[in-house]
Amino acid sequence: MDLKVLVLFTAIAAILLKFILNYLKARNSVKNIDGPTSIPLIGNIELAFLTNTNQLQWFFKNAKNFQKYFKMWLGTELWVVIYDPEMAEKVLTNPKLIKSNDYVFLKPWLGKGLLLNEETSMGLKMNSQNESNVPYVKAVNDLKVVSETTQKVISERRKYYAERPDELQESTNELGVRKRMPLIDTLLKAHVDGQPLSNRDIEDEVNTFLFAGHDTTSHTLGYFFYNVAKHPEVQEKIFE
Repeated sequence: MDLKVLVLFTAIAAILLKFILNYLKARNSVKNIDGPTSIPLIGNIELAFLTNTNQLQWFFKNAKNFQKYFKMWLGTELWVVIYDPEMAEKVLTNPKLIKSNDYVFLKPWLGKGLLLNEETSMGLKMNSQNESNVPYVKAVNDLKVVSETTQKVISERRKYYAERPDELQESTNELGVRKRMPLIDTLLKAHVDGQPLSNRDIEDEVNTFLFAGHDTTSHTLGYFFYNVAKHPEVQEKIFE
């Protein structure tokens, strides 16, 4: 057998072996977690044939069938769906929570801010994880211009307060009401472990606030009102 063919065959075999071992490891890790019946290597394929509304109903149905959480598979990708508030709080407040690879393309913009510390596509399939020439990915890479502008603003603001340290303090207006400091000033004043935040740290957090504030409130309120409408007894308590 030709050496190149042998090397190629060995590489492919190694990749397949690693893939299978990771898949079996994932299945074994959740063997004690209940969930809807899935087909090995294919997963819960029925989801692919449901409309958005019916997909939501599918999740609601399984939320009733299983206590607090359940497992599901999208192909070979494992998902654990949590709908118990206390359990969700433990997951979301865990400092060791590691983001999935789905967040990778946001790092050039948000850096290591709060959201990405340790594909959203408006309903369109952009394939941004696999294709570097997708227009959206190019746009994210071009954010260097925005980053340079932000860094300039932060540097100028830092220099301003270095010359006027007394101004980096909370103050009150003529009515005695405490004036809120701008976000960038609050971050300049902040310290972590006794050390001031770097310009990069501040930029990451500012970008995270801008990103996280984009339609998140409206979506949350929309889902809140939907749930209130679905539960009249809760709606009555709110009214009271």
